[in-house]
Formats: sequence, structure tokens, C-alpha cells
Amino acid sequence: MRTRGSRWLAGLGCPVAPAAAAGPVAAQTAPTLRITPFAGGGLYLGEVPQSVLLVGESGEGLRIRDGERDDGFAAGLHAGVRFNARWALEGTLAYAPTAVSGTGWADDTDVDSYTYGASLLFYPVGRHGRVEPFLAAGAGAKTYDHADIDAETDFMWNTGVGLDVALTPALALRLEARDYISVFDPETYGADEELQHDLLLTAGLSFTLPLPLGGRR
Repeated sequence: MRTRGSRWLAGLGCPVAPAAAAGPVAAQTAPTLRITPFAGGGLYLGEVPQSVLLVGESGEGLRIRDGERDDGFAAGLHAGVRFNARWALEGTLAYAPTAVSGTGWADDTDVDSYTYGASLLFYPVGRHGRVEPFLAAGAGAKTYDHADIDAETDFMWNTGVGLDVALTPALALRLEARDYISVFDPETYGADEELQHDLLLTAGLSFTLPLPLGGRR
């Protein structure tokens, strides 16, 4: 037999229950800040021009024939905003030291590669479960730097795929394969344009932070 007090409490619970259920959903779809330091390896699939003469400010040159870039270490940082369950926008800075080997004036010439730009991420299945696959595409620039030669900067675009594996509500393991594509077109003697594919295979930890969107005081 229900008392008047129990009926009053039941009636009070009716509007409260939907509001409580809506809380976690709102938290899942609210925009968040994500910061992801990463490390891994770079596979350099593009070809170096058959013969290129790189000239520095002093007028001295460095000629490389039949050059190839050595695969090696890569590291960097993603930082951006995940707007909702499906979309995120982030900026990326990646550092990938390599060496160009070949014949000519220099063998195993060290070159630092810097890649930076912005990308849009799409999560096709949204926030369902601990594993979230995503697609990425974006644009920016790529700079090759050598101590004795003028730096070369080229337009870059990228495509990639990855997985976010949730470890806690605020921490995830991120696995990614991203192809950073550019056209190597140095303003030097004897160099032809060559399409460069810098495939970075990386792993990182994504830290998720709430955005200060304001509210009542």
C-alpha cells in the first residue's frame, strides 16, 4: 500500500530521472580540448631527384646523385578540439630527422624534416565503445633543413587513418598512419620536381580536457 509520502516522492522523481540521464550524454557530446604527444617511425617513399645541386648563401654547393632518404625516427604533437562525437580539428607539428645517401660530393647527408599544418578528423562510428576509428585529412607545409644549405619549404597535404583506444575517460592511446605528401621542387640547379610521401607510423597518448565554455556564476 502506497502512502501519500511515497506518491509525492515518486512524482518528484519523474522530472529528475530524465535530467540525470541527459547529463552523461551532454558530457559525451560537449567540445573538448585534446593534446597528443606522439612518437614512431617515418617511411620515406618518395624519390629524390636523380641529380641535385643544393647551393647555400655562401655560394658553395652540395651535389647529390641518385639520392635516397633513410627511414628513421619521428616525433611530434597534435593539439586541437573535438567538437562532438563525429568531428575534430587539430594542428600538428612533426619532426623527422633523416639522412640523404647517394653519390657525389656528400654521402649520408643529415637533413631535418619539419611538418606542420591543420587537419580535420572524422569518426565514422562516433563515441561507441572504447575503440574509435577515425579518418584524417589536412594541409600545411613541410620544411627540409640542412646546416649548410638554405632551408626548402614546400606545400603539404595529408591523409591518414587511426584508432583511439580509451584507457580512462580523460586518457586514450592513439595509433595512427598518416601520409604527408609534398612536391619537392628546390630552386637549385639540376633539380626536377618529385612527389614526396612521408608515411609516419606513430603512437601517442591523448589527454582530454574540458573547454571553459562559460556558464552561470
